[in-house]
Amino acid sequence: MLIAEPMPLFPWLCQGSVPKERARAKIQLATLVDRSEDSLRLPAFADHQFDCIILSQTLQTVTNVEHVLLDMLRVGRRAIVSFPNVGYWEFRVQLSTAGRSPRLYGMDGLSWHNTPNVRFLSIADFEEFCRERGILIHERIALDTESGERITDDPNFNADLGIFVLGR
Repeated sequence: MLIAEPMPLFPWLCQGSVPKERARAKIQLATLVDRSEDSLRLPAFADHQFDCIILSQTLQTVTNVEHVLLDMLRVGRRAIVSFPNVGYWEFRVQLSTAGRSPRLYGMDGLSWHNTPNVRFLSIADFEEFCRERGILIHERIALDTESGERITDDPNFNADLGIFVLGR
């Protein structure tokens, strides 16, 4: 769907027409990547075999983030990743006032002991990670998922979800 339907947030992704066969192949790869960390090892795919690889709200569950991102960028010309932003002000308040681990967006109310998350990152952490490794950030979309609004003012503090379009 993402590849076949034009999306105003990613105009570069949908320029020109995309044959259905290519769109299906990309969607299948995105599905493969999203299933488990074992699927994130992509040696069977050639360099730049795909235009885009998507890892949606899974980065925080991955043990070897650098390997996964670099492999995604090897196989795809672009990578799109999204993750809950623990720098979000409501999560900070939950921890500082209640002394409790925040229940992150997209985790369906899971608690610290039954979440698949193995790491907790903020938008600022991720941007620094990319900068240190020479990973280009083509676009950053910060969202307040409750209001459905895109955040431009202090995204690390005001957005609960970060979406990044990456390249080399």
